[in-house]
Amino acid sequence: MHEALLAAAADAPGRFVSGSNVPEADKIRAQLGLLGCFARLPEGRAKGDLDPVGAAFLDIFGTERPLSQKNVAMLYVVGPKGTGAPGGHGPTIDSAAQFLEKVAEMAQNALALVAAYNDQIEDCKLEMPRIETLQFCLVSGGVYMHPESTKKDVAKAILQGLQCGVHGKALPVVRFAYDSHCFEDAAAEMS
Repeated sequence: MHEALLAAAADAPGRFVSGSNVPEADKIRAQLGLLGCFARLPEGRAKGDLDPVGAAFLDIFGTERPLSQKNVAMLYVVGPKGTGAPGGHGPTIDSAAQFLEKVAEMAQNALALVAAYNDQIEDCKLEMPRIETLQFCLVSGGVYMHPESTKKDVAKAILQGLQCGVHGKALPVVRFAYDSHCFEDAAAEMS
């Protein structure tokens, strides 16, 4: 489903893509019992660029919700991997500065997708749950982290991305997952 959404989002970087307009994704969405599925790639990408780094996917749960009925969706993002990081596979980013720029871009894109979803359901009066609170973790701050970066550097990049010009009428509250106090330290340093 996400692969089909990625291909559609690659045709329209920086725009909100609904799975209802992507037949292959919509078919899988229905099989999974999801109410909706959406994607967005960061602005400024070349049309047709299928690099998933920075991509954001939003899956809206139906009646089956993991762990709590308050969990209305899953936000899945693809963070960058720094050259020399021990985890995973795929392309890497050599420069720590470029790695952190990609982290910020990913965070901005993720919040832009959630804001666009909330705006769409409000504008079109769709019978879908609004995302009130977004739980955000330290994406690319573990085994994918550039070895010349720290967890606090990654947290700062995420905070910068989330603050970077995302607009919407229905922005969610963002809560950060605890990870060695890095979000708290980054926010205090940025204040």
